[in-house]
Amino acid sequence: AGLIADVYCGRFRTVMFSVCLTWIGYLLCALVLVATLSYSNQRLIVLPMLLIPYLGLAGFEANIIQLGGDQLQGSSSESLRSFVRWLTMAAVFGGASGGAMCDLLFCLFGNLEQ
Repeated sequence: AGLIADVYCGRFRTVMFSVCLTWIGYLLCALVLVATLSYSNQRLIVLPMLLIPYLGLAGFEANIIQLGGDQLQGSSSESLRSFVRWLTMAAVFGGASGGAMCDLLFCLFGNLEQ
């Protein structure tokens, strides 16, 4: 993803495309999960769908720190450190809350036997 951003598309476009790909992937995962509630092997269907959001996350994480660093060029080192801390905190809490939400949805809707 870093090569694509540096050579072909630019960091901003790659980050925006990656974010859209991640959201679309998560939406598809949710739709597939709801559509296959009565199917006994739904994990075989949902697990490959998780590849799409993780491709988006890889593109995002490979480029966001460089994009933020470009925006803070000429700023103090404290500003750059603050940005890196904020980004790390957001990544940790965002991933944890997204994983918890997926687990909650699967617990609520994934074991329904009709």
